[in-house]
Amino acid sequence: VPRLHRRLAVLGIPPSIYATKWYLTLFLGFPFHLATRIWDLFLCYGADILVCVAVAVLREAESAIMAAGDFERTMAVLAGLPLRG
Repeated sequence: VPRLHRRLAVLGIPPSIYATKWYLTLFLGFPFHLATRIWDLFLCYGADILVCVAVAVLREAESAIMAAGDFERTMAVLAGLPLRG
């Protein structure tokens, strides 16, 4: 997601700030039905699927992240991923 990557780089937000939690918990902080589906994919296809899921989450939330504006609001959006509704 090149446009989003550039925006986060301008704000000084590297993936390690928001994605580390996703990888360390293997997405268990997500809603249960989503986390179990991610685990199914992880067990079936291996660890590469975790990167695919992270990119998909970011792509789905791209408009909300881009609209957030400053560092604090952007971090709030990233902390709330995946977006509900």
